[in-house]
Amino acid sequence: MEELSIENRLIATLNIKGQWEYRPDLNTVEKLWDNLRDILNKNNVAQLNGIPLDDKEFEQIRNKLTFATNFDAAKYLIGQNGIAHVDIKRDGKPIILDLFYRNQTFNKTVYQIVHQVQIPKRAGMDKDRRFDVTLLINGLPLIQIELKQQAVSENEAYEQIKKYEKEGSYYGIFRFVELFVVSNASVTKYFAAGTFDDISKTHLTQWRDKGNNIVTNLDDFTNLVLKRPMAYDMITRYTVLEEDKPTGTKRIITLRPYQIHAIESIVDASGLSLSGYIWHTTGSGKTLTSYKAARNLVNDIPSIKKTIFLVDRKDLDQQTSGAFLAYAENDVVDVKDTSATRDLRAKLYNEDKQLIVTTRQKLCLLIKELLREHENGMDKFYSVIKAKRIAFVVDECHRTIPPETMFEVRKFFQHCLWYGFTGTPIFQENKYENNGYALTTDELYGKLNGEGKQNCCLHKYTIENAIKDGSVLGFNVTYVGSNDQDKDNQENWNSETHMLNVIKWIISTWNIYGLNNGAGNTFESILTVPNIKIAQKYYELFKKVKAGEFQNQGIFVSKRIKETLPDFPKFAISYSLQDDNNDDTDKLYYNKDEMKKSIEDYNKIFETKCSIEN
Repeated sequence: MEELSIENRLIATLNIKGQWEYRPDLNTVEKLWDNLRDILNKNNVAQLNGIPLDDKEFEQIRNKLTFATNFDAAKYLIGQNGIAHVDIKRDGKPIILDLFYRNQTFNKTVYQIVHQVQIPKRAGMDKDRRFDVTLLINGLPLIQIELKQQAVSENEAYEQIKKYEKEGSYYGIFRFVELFVVSNASVTKYFAAGTFDDISKTHLTQWRDKGNNIVTNLDDFTNLVLKRPMAYDMITRYTVLEEDKPTGTKRIITLRPYQIHAIESIVDASGLSLSGYIWHTTGSGKTLTSYKAARNLVNDIPSIKKTIFLVDRKDLDQQTSGAFLAYAENDVVDVKDTSATRDLRAKLYNEDKQLIVTTRQKLCLLIKELLREHENGMDKFYSVIKAKRIAFVVDECHRTIPPETMFEVRKFFQHCLWYGFTGTPIFQENKYENNGYALTTDELYGKLNGEGKQNCCLHKYTIENAIKDGSVLGFNVTYVGSNDQDKDNQENWNSETHMLNVIKWIISTWNIYGLNNGAGNTFESILTVPNIKIAQKYYELFKKVKAGEFQNQGIFVSKRIKETLPDFPKFAISYSLQDDNNDDTDKLYYNKDEMKKSIEDYNKIFETKCSIEN
């Protein structure tokens, strides 16, 4: 299929039933500005007192809507209280006009398609340019689509956009572009707008449906992503502006499809008063997904008064609060962190719709305080806070809140919903016993459905999906040992004999670490085990093997390896001080003592000055 045919087919698909209005007459930059002027006049009749903008007034607007980068333009569209405004002066008095609405306003939101818009040549541009298909919302070009014939790779459309960005073609009104789409009709991808240095092939994303099936052709992509209201949501709900003030880094982030499906699944579940969990693999951007999910819950669900994002440690509280506050700075949501329990109390007591980031420990302490006050007849805070409808979004949901603690929180907040994020859900086959409390992820975050079955996984994106997408690095999987060994007999796997055999294989298979590459060019590896106790046992055995205590059993570092790396193997142990979500004090202190010893070893090996505190 030729390029022009693909363009016409796309326009026809978008134009069906008036989804988008096709405006073939808007084919120059000046005509786009005139179109914006018309829309401003129609959407602001009352503010303008029925008198349309004159040339000088619109020139004021053009000057105010001229930005150096796409990020700056996107930041301007965040606006205040969900509306981006632009002001003019008429007869010496200010008039504030509505420019863009973050929440879709049907009688004031205009959807238009333009085709082959001419971009005049500027300094640095080889020649005049034409943009294939552009989608305008309220007159602003927010989504730009570059197409190639089927015989040509979609990557050429990407390279074309890179070239346009480098030569400065996206200027003036086209600074408002936030999303690019490239396609050759057979393969379609999208990515966020940015500077020439920001745009990278690693950001090219293929759409996946909710079942993680890849959507490749342009027709399907158009129906799923570019039609209303999804195209509008891609800009207003599924785009994040990330600004790192210390480094000055600014970038537009468009969420990946699995993140969007997770967020939509949570909002849909909340509408049915159902809880659930998101199974997304480690490294897939859960912090950003959980932020947008928490943000949409408090913004979009009228019955939810507060969303609490729950973490399990002070350092994660500060880290997550920092990330959320940075995202919220360029968003329409009120994010609050909590420095102390009294701070959490005040934020839960007030009537503002807020997204609150806090720790499990602060929340539990507050509940104890409120219960104590209630027993003493002081119900001012107790009755108000207890009655609030709250959505809990839980990071690393099995580590953050143990089952018995979750039970106590649910008992207090009887009008609450729970949404957990995990990369490692717990099922019947791998659950562990804990004082009779529910321990599978389904039992903790859901309830029986109409058929008496429990399955509250709202969305799944596994390591297999992530590797295929290139979102995370792949694995080189090698199976060692007999497949006939009794896998259910934990004594086999946890015996010292088995552990020593594992260590022997690790230190003998020197080629997988690239030891022949020489010092500084070797690889690292991670040994994962079922629990902290087993990890500690492996750690002690590694120390003994390195010291030569098992040489008579044939388990030692070979002379060849020692000649290459005299200090091989360097190793360290890592685990949370809280043992397996169990607040057993004796175990906690034991693990703390063991960790101190491990850190002392680490400091000697790696010449550092680490401690539990830092």
